Amino acid sequence: MILNQNKKRKVFAIADLHLSGGQNKPMGIFGEHWDNHWDKIKENWIKKISDDDIVIIPGDISWAMSLDDAGEDIRELNDLPGRQILIKGNHDYWWSSYSKVSEVLSDKQIAIQNNSCKISDIVIAGTRGWVCPNSQEFKEQDEKVYKREAIRLELSLQEAEKKADKKSALIVAMHFPPFALDKEPTLFTEIIEKYSPDCVVFGHIHSPKIAKSLEGDINGIKYVMAACDSIDFDPVRIL
Repeated sequence: MILNQNKKRKVFAIADLHLSGGQNKPMGIFGEHWDNHWDKIKENWIKKISDDDIVIIPGDISWAMSLDDAGEDIRELNDLPGRQILIKGNHDYWWSSYSKVSEVLSDKQIAIQNNSCKISDIVIAGTRGWVCPNSQEFKEQDEKVYKREAIRLELSLQEAEKKADKKSALIVAMHFPPFALDKEPTLFTEIIEKYSPDCVVFGHIHSPKIAKSLEGDINGIKYVMAACDSIDFDPVRIL
């Protein structure tokens, strides 16, 4: 794949916004750096992102428990500049189905679930992902979900491949990292490497030190952590 050379359209990512969704879940309980985190994100977002840019949001968007309750958070996102690509996270309980979520999004917001999208010469695929087998948290009951998410990633990338051409940049977005801390191969990385994306972006991990250790180039593929607390609540440019 060839990276996008159009300087007018930049691609950013920021995950784990954890907007309130009408829930009483102050994020400050996770540390003082989370105080007023949404205000920090908006300030940084507006400074660097234009309407021509793309912002990938890889999951844990809102604490809402229903789509109606998530509506205010979706509208607040819509008020910010840039095209927005949304991926479901493990805490996005409001995300009931692709069709229902798509109905409430604006024309500049796109949900990805078993599919992909193309904006100009940028093709984006992805899925939520799950805990990987080498993780300490992995339990027997996680195996089924892990394999199902791998199938969903393949479906998304199969569709993306049909949309891409020689000038396209391919980005994979996941909520969970596609590997454990040891960065050993997983079903996710095996699938990713088949399609040779320019970048894989993810979030979920809320220990900045651990989160940053998951970044880097592996087998020629760039992996980027975008959990908002690991990037100081400032959208990170990935292309």
